Amino acid sequence: MKRLLKEWVLSIGLLEAEITDLLADFELWIRNKSDLAFKHLQRLLSVDARLQADWLAAFNKDEEAYERLGRYASAVAWSLGF
Repeated sequence: MKRLLKEWVLSIGLLEAEITDLLADFELWIRNKSDLAFKHLQRLLSVDARLQADWLAAFNKDEEAYERLGRYASAVAWSLGF
């Protein structure tokens, strides 16, 4: 019985380590994708005057307009694979 319990505890510990490793990799992947998407948005805003004006107008209007534009940008970034 003691041996079975030790094996079970060891198995749970190994499973926990594997899950932690997978989640850490996924978190890093999300961070990298987010960084890439923000850099892409920064580049777009620096070269596209109309887009820059839209973001500035939303920022000056209210927080809801700015967030709505941000959600749209997130959807576009997601569809492009960022």
